[in-house]
Amino acid sequence: MKKHQNGSALLVVISVLAASLIIGVSSMQSSHVGERLAGSQRASTKLSMSAERAGAAAFSMVRSDLSTFLKNEECSSDDFFLPINAEGGVIDFNSKGAIDEETMLPAERGDFIANWEFLSALDTFASLESGPCVSVLPVPIDFADEDCSDLLEKEGINPTSDDIECSYRFVTLYDSSEEKEVDRVKRYIVAMARMVSGESGTFAESLPLFIEVEYADININWLFDGPPIAFLADDFDTDDVTISGANNMNLNGKGGYEISLPSSVYKSSETQKYPGSGNQEWTPLDFFRESFSTNTATPSITDGDIDIGEFITFIEGLRSASIDYSVPNIHYVTEDPDMSAYDAGDGDGEVNVLVVADNFTWRGKNNFRGIIIVLGAQVKYSGGGSGDLYGSLIHAPITPDSPTYDWIDSNGFVEFPEVERFLVEDGWQYGNSNFEFDFSGGGSSTLENDAEALDFAQDSAESAPGFAKATSWETE
Repeated sequence: MKKHQNGSALLVVISVLAASLIIGVSSMQSSHVGERLAGSQRASTKLSMSAERAGAAAFSMVRSDLSTFLKNEECSSDDFFLPINAEGGVIDFNSKGAIDEETMLPAERGDFIANWEFLSALDTFASLESGPCVSVLPVPIDFADEDCSDLLEKEGINPTSDDIECSYRFVTLYDSSEEKEVDRVKRYIVAMARMVSGESGTFAESLPLFIEVEYADININWLFDGPPIAFLADDFDTDDVTISGANNMNLNGKGGYEISLPSSVYKSSETQKYPGSGNQEWTPLDFFRESFSTNTATPSITDGDIDIGEFITFIEGLRSASIDYSVPNIHYVTEDPDMSAYDAGDGDGEVNVLVVADNFTWRGKNNFRGIIIVLGAQVKYSGGGSGDLYGSLIHAPITPDSPTYDWIDSNGFVEFPEVERFLVEDGWQYGNSNFEFDFSGGGSSTLENDAEALDFAQDSAESAPGFAKATSWETE
């Protein structure tokens, strides 16, 4: 007799097979999703690395070519890092000029949102095509869009089968969140990469990489046109000015035997007694002419000024180049220096630009090539008839209009305890110059406007932008 079979075993088998099939399909789907995620992650990594490599190449360009670009008097930082608005248009903006309510400002850093299409459409250097700076551009105008595969291969990374392209631009943006106006103008390299597949175009792109660039931008051309000794002082304290032993001195400038005085002193008709004038009263011009005269020569006195605001900006540039960027041959010191550290030997040694934010005494037989700028109230040369200068000495004592700070002495002269602080304040003026030049002794001293030394010093100062720093490196 046959038993009735209700098919329960078959149902069990079918259920097991169905479950296995579901698990298998799910596993296959998970595997495919995992592969796609892994592929997407690899693509994203390669795009990010490509943008990084492009940004590094652009920063390398800044360090190698920016200083050469800025040496041209027609070109400025705003021609290299173009100020742009939020739509990507280049605007007429002078980052060193005064900013008021009518000034058109670059795009706010926080409002600047870049994608590949936006970035690659930026003009960057294209607006210079008909201007004077195009001839000194370090790269072609359409320089920044290129195949990034080579950059990846150099890093030992195998590029994908799809093309990876890079784009980078140099832009000036604005950050109103900064407390001080001088800190609100920002220079950026903006870099991106995209992955292109055949004719379908972009199917993936990196986040934009923002590299903030800082450098010392110094206008120093005026510095190398003066005589061996130049004064930028407002006046001279007659009780503290002494020149002796002029017959032991050789003073040779581009225009012959010369020194430079500020116009207010040069043109002064006020007379008074100076050391060495006996019972006579001299004008300041008479004093310098008589005191620097030798048995064989009378100096030519020229007048020369520089706006105090421009001078303070210039000094801050030198300070920044020395302290912030460690530019070789530019030195900013806050105490009377030991000149043996800058000794030029027989006059053919190293050339330097030396800023002394203190009183300055030159002792002994050390020779110097280049520029010395003294910001303190007193300059004293006591070399005993020796110690040569191949370049120029500029005495520019500076003091605030209202000397109420705790770092101002009783005479209103700056004592410079905080170099990072004193230059960013407003209201500066040139103070009185106290000096003592004693050329007496057994030898002779040469103060010579040496063209070769000055040219080298100028090159050193102009190279400062080449020591740029990337102060931030971030993606958004």
